[in-house]
Amino acid sequence: MKLTAIRDFYAQSANILAPWRVVEVEICSETQSVEVRVECEGGAVWTDPETRERAHVHEWRERRWRHLDTCEYKTVIIAKVPRLMLPSGKTMTVVVPWSEEGGGRFTRRMEAHLIDVLRECKTHA
Repeated sequence: MKLTAIRDFYAQSANILAPWRVVEVEICSETQSVEVRVECEGGAVWTDPETRERAHVHEWRERRWRHLDTCEYKTVIIAKVPRLMLPSGKTMTVVVPWSEEGGGRFTRRMEAHLIDVLRECKTHA
């Protein structure tokens, strides 16, 4: 399988959309894990979600999200995400398309899968 096909697979699987792109997929048989590295394309313009005014990048922080397993290998998405300085003086972390707001540690697809599993579990009173 070509490397671009592997990157495209993870981009589609995790809903990684522009200005984000998968730049590297590392498969480690020793730890039975897959690390998907995502970067933001240069030139992205960030705005305050409330006022739509342009915001400036204050800093970048590396974050990790647990994604659905790949052939029983633990899969993690890793990306440096910008923290913005808003015109109001407040700071906020950019919301990425593969995760919910609020600093969650799971991708949307992983959260949906876990919710489906929990719904199927029987509870005993």
